[in-house]
Amino acid sequence: MSNGLKLLVIGVGCFFGGVLRYACEIVSDLWIKPPFADPLAVLIVNAVGCFIIGLFTA
Repeated sequence: MSNGLKLLVIGVGCFFGGVLRYACEIVSDLWIKPPFADPLAVLIVNAVGCFIIGLFTA
């Protein structure tokens, strides 16, 4: 894989991760009190992202 393609794949992953993190924060703000909503959203998105990366690399 060339360096340009690697950079593109990383950029697309960052874009989708950021959008999902923001959406998860909005949903968790509705369900959970705000001090705990942001860390929980980050944890959920990172865990799901690791699972998806594992599916693609396996």
